[in-house]
Amino acid sequence: MRAGCIIIAVSFLTASTSLATEAVSKTVIGPANLDLAAGADALRFGDYEEGIKLTLRGLQQHPSERDRSAALSNLCAGYAATEQFDLAIERCDESLDIELNWHAYHNRAAAHLRRGDFGEAIKDAEAGLALNPHSRKLRRALEVAEERKREQLSPRVIMEEH
Repeated sequence: MRAGCIIIAVSFLTASTSLATEAVSKTVIGPANLDLAAGADALRFGDYEEGIKLTLRGLQQHPSERDRSAALSNLCAGYAATEQFDLAIERCDESLDIELNWHAYHNRAAAHLRRGDFGEAIKDAEAGLALNPHSRKLRRALEVAEERKREQLSPRVIMEEH
């Protein structure tokens, strides 16, 4: 076969006693929830409104808990990008209630950063790094949050002209 071809395997499990007990397992090709997949793609490409709409529609299709958690984390990112910070944080909270994952911590840290809650952003970035210590995104979020918190706390000198 030439490079780039995908080989798909379908396995059949059969019982030796009769065809009545035959079980067939099948491989699902592509995403099980097309709206969630399309929503994730739209968000990834910066079409936040469309991504939010598709993800909300995909959530109505009763995805698995893992897909639901990922979709809620994606909504968090979309809402943060559209400056709907309260909705963003709520969706990340829901995602983390289902499953602790570093993506949701990163997205919630980004929402806190954009809202100016640097202490909360630091907490989320650190929690995410505990799950994925090699994440460059989380390390960068932590650096930015710490820098902005320092700037926020440092006294500002205002020079007046005489």
